[in-house]
Amino acid sequence: MLKKIIFSLIIISLLMPICSWAQQESPVKPPENLQESQKIGEQMIETSDKILPGIIKKTFYEEVLPVWRKMWNWFYIHFGVKIKNWFDVHLKPEIDKRIKIFKERFYPEKEELKQEIKTEVPTWWQRLKEFFK
Repeated sequence: MLKKIIFSLIIISLLMPICSWAQQESPVKPPENLQESQKIGEQMIETSDKILPGIIKKTFYEEVLPVWRKMWNWFYIHFGVKIKNWFDVHLKPEIDKRIKIFKERFYPEKEELKQEIKTEVPTWWQRLKEFFK
């Protein structure tokens, strides 16, 4: 067994350099000077300005949004009914009571403020005129 493992390792170590000879030279070469690297950077920025928004939009709609929808559906199935029932039992009566109080108090105060504004607006206007004199 040990002989087979050693023999396999020797064969692999002899074949590894051969695999490196089979590789082709990379088509991407480093820039030779600063102007060339600046030109490459500008091309990258232009390309990313054109392509990046579409990539982000596609990723959001095809990968992110479905995950969030699945999470929401799971949450709603497991907890949505419980939260709605708790809301209807505990908070709804209090909200209805406060809405009634709000309606009773809001409209008279609104009318009072309208009357006050009608009497106060000329004085404010006069004050503004006096300020700029």
